[in-house]
Amino acid sequence: MKTKKSTPIKVVGFGKKSAEAEKENTLKGADYVFLDKEISYTEEQIGTILEDETELVFFVAYVNEIITESVTITQLCKELGIATIGLLISERQKTTQSEELKSFRQSLDGIYIVKEEDSYPRVLSIIDNCISYFSDCHILK
Repeated sequence: MKTKKSTPIKVVGFGKKSAEAEKENTLKGADYVFLDKEISYTEEQIGTILEDETELVFFVAYVNEIITESVTITQLCKELGIATIGLLISERQKTTQSEELKSFRQSLDGIYIVKEEDSYPRVLSIIDNCISYFSDCHILK
């Protein structure tokens, strides 16, 4: 959970592909934060992700890899007035709805479902477009 010079936008990823994406982070204007889904994080550790002037958090995860921490982070974001957008990657058009996934989806301000075959470029494109939109509208300070 390391971040460099902090920006108001965080991209939180889970799983092996997210770890790879963190290494080759090409996003401009966002900090990429990788959470290992095998580790249980404390609320204090989760709070450090949202430090400084965070205004928008993207969650990138496979629908079958939603973990308890992601729900905790979205709830903490709500308390702090931070906008949340989920980018959920799905192998199929229809996905089974686990209780964790349902509560995660309900806690988000916005959601995109991305098909797995074009996931990485599509996710980057969505995030870039959102960053541009929010920056152009001066929503982000």
